[in-house]
Amino acid sequence: MFLSKKKNDVFLVIDIGTEAIKAVICQENGKEKTSKDKEENRRIIKGASLQYFEEVNIFNNFKFQEEIIKKTLRNTLEQLSRNVLSFSFPFKGVYKTIVSLPPTVLKARVVNIKLSKKENSFFKNNKEFEEYLFYQARKKISDNFTEETGILPSELEWLKLEIIQRKVNGYLVSSFDNFEKIEAEALIVGIFALRDYLEMFKRIFRDLKLSEVEIFHLVEALSFISSEDKNEEAVLFLDIGGIFSQYFFFRNGFLENIGEVGIGGNIFSRYLADDLGIDEATARYLKENYDQNLNFSISGRIKIERILSKPLEEFASFFQKEVRKEIFNKKVVFSINVFGGGSKLSGIEKAIKKIFSIKDDLFFYIPQIKIVKGEDYYLVKTILESDSEIEIFSNPQYLPCLLILTRKMSFPKMKIKEN
Repeated sequence: MFLSKKKNDVFLVIDIGTEAIKAVICQENGKEKTSKDKEENRRIIKGASLQYFEEVNIFNNFKFQEEIIKKTLRNTLEQLSRNVLSFSFPFKGVYKTIVSLPPTVLKARVVNIKLSKKENSFFKNNKEFEEYLFYQARKKISDNFTEETGILPSELEWLKLEIIQRKVNGYLVSSFDNFEKIEAEALIVGIFALRDYLEMFKRIFRDLKLSEVEIFHLVEALSFISSEDKNEEAVLFLDIGGIFSQYFFFRNGFLENIGEVGIGGNIFSRYLADDLGIDEATARYLKENYDQNLNFSISGRIKIERILSKPLEEFASFFQKEVRKEIFNKKVVFSINVFGGGSKLSGIEKAIKKIFSIKDDLFFYIPQIKIVKGEDYYLVKTILESDSEIEIFSNPQYLPCLLILTRKMSFPKMKIKEN
């Protein structure tokens, strides 16, 4: 069963980051016979576009931010319509618009909730029992988030809650049957947003006439794509954005930890701008050319490498402090999959390896690190295809868009508690 029900349904995915906006448009072209004479839907990426914000650090000024985001999103969609002549902006028709918001606005957390037999005996039915689990998860996440940021629970808007793991008397189960007689334990993911910012984005979407908008968090896609790493005991996904980065830690296929870090690829542009006396837009262009080994003499590359060595050290130090301690409650062998715009920087793999290597008297381990792209995932390549001139499957910056599309076009809507 697929989410798309009509022939030629079109899906628009928009990934709004802290430095840039990416957009991908995909069309389901009905069924065609495969080599095994089976009919399968063809889902073709028709076009993609990317636009950087004209100003940096726009998230420090609420009103200023709204105008800049609206302008940049409009430019992104207009560029997309130019790239795909069969679609024009403003987009109309049977579109489903799926939007991922920046980690400064859209949050996800995972918590473990335990209930004793005595507590469970008070509930009349399974629905009431799970409602209480969600209530406890919401409260625990809200309290932790307030302690972490100072933002009150009343300033949050809850979007989704999902039980991703159930245990009865310590054993994994698929459902909580006979809940009144058991010790219950639930691992719950909560997705929420800062209310004022969410309302701002809704206004932007209305102004740009985007219809049927669904807010979607990347963790919803990673939770099923992580199954492709089933041979690993644990996998850490790092999404290195412009100003913020996100991490997602899976152990034995289950999400265990998630969070955001206030550092990203923009730090490298800032160092280049300060050292060379240029603006940040020019510095970003210079950094991208350096990453792609374009138009640099040997002496020029040595100079850029020297400048970037400083932010690489700062990046490693920040992650060492903010992320490593959150993940290592015990030593575990795991791989690290890195993506996002910041993952393209030369030297980033070495910096990440330094952060997460473990060395003491009893244990030594250097994790396997891989810059991942859409072409690295079987599900993405199986479910999606693209027009020949579109090369987003080899670009780690577009991986979130591709993962979200794969998730939405592969399965029916998740059965979750929405608030």
